[in-house]
Amino acid sequence: LSLKAEGSLMAFITVLTALALTCVQAYEWSAVFHLEDSGVYSWTASKVEGVYAAPSMMVAGLQLSSAEIDEATEADADALFEAECTDIGPSTVMVMPNERCLRLVFDTSVSLSIF
Repeated sequence: LSLKAEGSLMAFITVLTALALTCVQAYEWSAVFHLEDSGVYSWTASKVEGVYAAPSMMVAGLQLSSAEIDEATEADADALFEAECTDIGPSTVMVMPNERCLRLVFDTSVSLSIF
């Protein structure tokens, strides 16, 4: 997922697909990144001991007004994860934030999937 940023603060909230049904919250982890408006970024996933932790990972990119993930942001992410996710494979270019759920499907034939 080459990220073409459209905004400076962005929350990435993710969940590994295999763990989605067992999590108390809909997501596994979240982070805030400061991205340059004209920047292009890559997201990578790698195998550990020859396997990915799960076959895919759901991700939501949300525009933020502050460097904090509050309850409203968490609620927005939960709503996105409950909606239908769009499957994408490595090398897909996506403009973020896109305010939707993406499912990053890892390429099991290689040790590193680059999105």
